[in-house]
Amino acid sequence: MPAGRGDTDPQAIIVYLQEKKARAMRSKSEVENGELLIAFLQTDLPKTELIVASPAILADTVRLLWLTISLLDKDLLLKAVFNWVQRSQRVQYLAQALAEIRTRNMPEGTEAQREQKAERKLALVAELNRPLSLYLESQKPDQGHGLLQTAIGVYEEGVKRSQPDIALDRMISLEEFQTLEQQATQFLATEDVFVAACLFLQVEISKDRSMLFIKGESPSFKVSKREREPIFLGELPYSTDAAKKISHSLSRPDSDRGEVEQNYITAAFNHLVKINKYYSQIKAVAAYLNEDANRTKRDAMQFFGITNIDFERITLLARRAGILTWRVKRRTPNSYPINTEEQEFLTWYAKKMKITEPKALNMIISRFANLVRMQEEKEKRISPRKALAQFNRQEQVKQNEPAVSDQQAVPARKTVRVRQGAFS
Repeated sequence: MPAGRGDTDPQAIIVYLQEKKARAMRSKSEVENGELLIAFLQTDLPKTELIVASPAILADTVRLLWLTISLLDKDLLLKAVFNWVQRSQRVQYLAQALAEIRTRNMPEGTEAQREQKAERKLALVAELNRPLSLYLESQKPDQGHGLLQTAIGVYEEGVKRSQPDIALDRMISLEEFQTLEQQATQFLATEDVFVAACLFLQVEISKDRSMLFIKGESPSFKVSKREREPIFLGELPYSTDAAKKISHSLSRPDSDRGEVEQNYITAAFNHLVKINKYYSQIKAVAAYLNEDANRTKRDAMQFFGITNIDFERITLLARRAGILTWRVKRRTPNSYPINTEEQEFLTWYAKKMKITEPKALNMIISRFANLVRMQEEKEKRISPRKALAQFNRQEQVKQNEPAVSDQQAVPARKTVRVRQGAFS
């Protein structure tokens, strides 16, 4: 029988853990396969007490949750991931609704006009994602109000618009925007829908005290040192008790939780914001670097205004996605011919030291260079006794030298001795 939350049989729990360790989260192809989700809704979900009113919302939740877990590099609080999925769905709905309203007066009589309108909608959705996210995260009312007016294009009736160059048909009133915010709640995942998505994706959930954690599936996952108790959902049929307990724990508002758990939720949510910010920049950074092979890391950092850590993580995600062909330029190593005898010695020395030949060559050259430097310093150094003797010799030479005036010195007369009778 599959292991459940209330199982006490150690063998059943060990078998479940072994199977869970060998089985990862569903792949992208399985997530995109609608037949698997339909089969889950028809056969597996009725075995639980979870209520899923809209299959479309479940499919959207599965897609968002799969992407989030794929980027997640550590265990995070389940409540923070649930809040992130809901926030992403709210931003997605508001961006699409605003793009639809702001393009409603664009002509669409011809095929070209329809294509232009569709392209404008896509551009507006991409353009509105960031300001909408900042608006939902803003804590100060004046900051959120400023984002509504300048970045999102919301104006108040009877108030002069801050952007008079934008046509009225491309903006939206504050009342309409508030109505859209209320309507967005209908398109958010409920606690039961989120848990159903977790069950479908076969994610790993664990418990530490009263807090539930979800495990990330990123290749750069950091293993936690804390030992958490796994939630044994087991194979089908799922444990009804475990699924409903998870759903019930997610329904508690953040304000009703303890201070420690609230801090965990805030930190985890900020981490999700950061890694999704990296993911949203991989296409732009990859396109910029692939456009010119001579561009460097410094060029990209200055162009996008990112730090070195941001650049490394963005390029890592881009390489995993297979969209970055740019490579860091490395200097070509110098090459010199080596005599046969020296090559044999180098090979022998590398084997003796159990290192590669290039490393052995560098070691030999480094040691020889140190010997040469020591010899040169030794030759430059003079003992005090020798220095005194050299100084005395120089002084003696100066004393023996005749004094020479500024005019040209007259050579001394040479005395010649003549033998007597030499000329007689």
